[in-house]
Amino acid sequence: MSIYPSESSNPLLAQIDQAKLEWETTVDALPQIVCLMNKGGYILRANRAVERWGYGRVQEVIGRALHELMHPRCNDPDCALNVFWCKAWSAVMAGQPAEAEIDDVQSNRCLYMQVNPLRHVRQTELNGLNSFAAVIVHDVTERKRVEQERERLLVEVRADREQLQALSRRMLHVQEEERRSIARELHDDIGQDLTAVKINLQTAEPLAQAALAYIEDSIRIVERTLQQIRNLSLELRPSMLDDLGLIPALRWYTNRAAQRAGLEIEFLNHLGDIRLPPEIETTCFRVVQAALTNTIKHAQAKHVSICLRRNNGEVSLIIRDDGVGFDVNAARQAALAGASLGILSMEERVSLVGGRINIESTLGHGTEIRALFPHSESSP
Repeated sequence: MSIYPSESSNPLLAQIDQAKLEWETTVDALPQIVCLMNKGGYILRANRAVERWGYGRVQEVIGRALHELMHPRCNDPDCALNVFWCKAWSAVMAGQPAEAEIDDVQSNRCLYMQVNPLRHVRQTELNGLNSFAAVIVHDVTERKRVEQERERLLVEVRADREQLQALSRRMLHVQEEERRSIARELHDDIGQDLTAVKINLQTAEPLAQAALAYIEDSIRIVERTLQQIRNLSLELRPSMLDDLGLIPALRWYTNRAAQRAGLEIEFLNHLGDIRLPPEIETTCFRVVQAALTNTIKHAQAKHVSICLRRNNGEVSLIIRDDGVGFDVNAARQAALAGASLGILSMEERVSLVGGRINIESTLGHGTEIRALFPHSESSP
C-alpha cells in the first residue's frame, strides 16, 4: 500500500499540479509576454517570455510593476508605455479591457498590449493568487516594419502608375495632334499640289497630242494618288471630328466602313446633338475604329450595332457584332506578348479618360464591347 496520498485523496494538489503543467506547456511556450497582475498593478506570475525578452528571470519579476520592468529608471511622464498603462489600468479597475499599439522608442520595439480584467470566478480558480488582471504583450516590430515597407512600396507604385498614366495621356495627346497635323498637311499641302499638277496636265492635254497617252496616264496616277491621300488623311483623323463632333464623325465613318466591307452597320444615337469633352469624343471614335477594324479583319460578322446613350451620369458606348467571337483572355495575353495591341489600346485609352471598358465574347456567339465614361447632365 502506497504511503503517498493519491490524486483522488488530494484533489487540490492534483488541481494545482494540473494548472502548473498547463501553464508550463502552453503559456510558457508563447512568444508573447503573459503576466497575471494583482489589484495593485504588480506582477503575480509571468511566463518565460520575460527571460527571452531580456527582462530577467521569472522569479525576479514577481512583485514588479510592468512599466518599471520594461522601462527601468524611466521618469518621463510622456513615456508612451506609461501613458497607456495609466489609462489601461483605470479601464481595468472599471471592469473594461484596454489595448493599444505602442511605438516603444526606449526598447526600439513596436508593442501591441492587451490588458483584461479577470472575472471573480477566474481569480478564485487561479490557485488563490488574488489575480486581478491579465496582460499580454506582443512584439509586432517586424510586422510593423513589413507594413511600413509595403506602404512605402505602394506609395512608390502609385506614384509610378500616376506618372505612367500622365505620360500615356501626353503620348496619346501628342499622337492625336500629330495625326491632325499630318492629315491637314496631306489634305492642304500635298493634296493641293497634286491638284495643281492634275490641272496643268489637263490644260496641256490638247496641246501635246504626241504625248497624249502619257499625259492621260499621268492624270490617272495623280487622281489615284489624290484619292489615296484623302483616304489616308481621313484614317489619320477626320477633320469633322474636330469641326462637327463625335456623332457626325461616327455616322460618316460607319457608313464608309459598311460600304467598304459589305457589312450591315446600325448606328443608334441617343445623345442628341450634344458635344462631349474632346478627349472622350476622341476615345469613343478610336474605340469604334479599333472595334470595326477587328470585326472586319477577324469576326466574319454580317451585322454590327453601335449605340451611344447617357444614363445616371455616364455616357455608354456599346458595340455588338454577330461574328465568330474569340477568347478574350487569350487575346489579351497575346497582346501582352507583343501581338496586336487592339484590346490593350482600347482599355488604355478608356482608362486614361476616367472610363471603364468591358469586352465579352464567346466563340460562335459574337462580341460585345461596353465602354462607360463619366459625364454629368451639366457637362457640355
